[in-house]
Amino acid sequence: MGWSEIDPTGERAQALFPENAQALETDMGRPHHVYIADIDYPAGPLTFAMWVGPGVCGMANCGLKIFDDSGLHLGGAEVCDRPDAVKIDLAGQFVRLCSDRAQAVADLFWNYSPPTATNTAGQWQSREIQYLYNNGSRMAVSPDEGTIRYDRVRDGLRGLIADGTVLFRGEPWQPGGAFRGVAYTFRKGCDPASYQVVAGYEGFAELLTLRGEAPVRVEGGCEISRYTVDSGNAILTFDPTFD
Repeated sequence: MGWSEIDPTGERAQALFPENAQALETDMGRPHHVYIADIDYPAGPLTFAMWVGPGVCGMANCGLKIFDDSGLHLGGAEVCDRPDAVKIDLAGQFVRLCSDRAQAVADLFWNYSPPTATNTAGQWQSREIQYLYNNGSRMAVSPDEGTIRYDRVRDGLRGLIADGTVLFRGEPWQPGGAFRGVAYTFRKGCDPASYQVVAGYEGFAELLTLRGEAPVRVEGGCEISRYTVDSGNAILTFDPTFD
């Protein structure tokens, strides 16, 4: 696994780490380094990427990201701030993260292709708008539009989100199948913050579920400081019954 350093101000680095652009402006010339490694993974080419620099890494730990050849962010991990300590085997199937024992590269993926629904009762087979619930709000799910909208916002969100607001937008999808698109988070006084999600029907009850690395805003502000899977917005489920 050979790492190459690229310009942190360049187009590719900015595409891989859009959340770190502000760090370049606020760190007053202190050095930033972006490293990439292209991997021949059995299921298709992957890119491992790390950004090492002040305001990005903390306590000698940095974020490792993994992308497929289309640029889709598949997953990653928190690792030490030395790219040379992240090693992958020649077959491209196992990785050693710093001093950790080797593990399957697939174990680092969180943005997976979800299963399709198998419900034979026709629950997910209609193309009609369905009304599902998320955190007390009634949502209108439209496969033909490729949208999920707030149909009736719960009382605690009124003043922040209006009825009819789009929570998810993607291409029209086949009911029961997996699909991708953009979801949004909301903060009063700020524009909605978008993030990529992958969606499908999961679990025994085959609940509609969106998964993605959700944005985290700076404290008291609108700017995005980072993206994380450890957020209540990283996994959104939609239930046919009121929750």
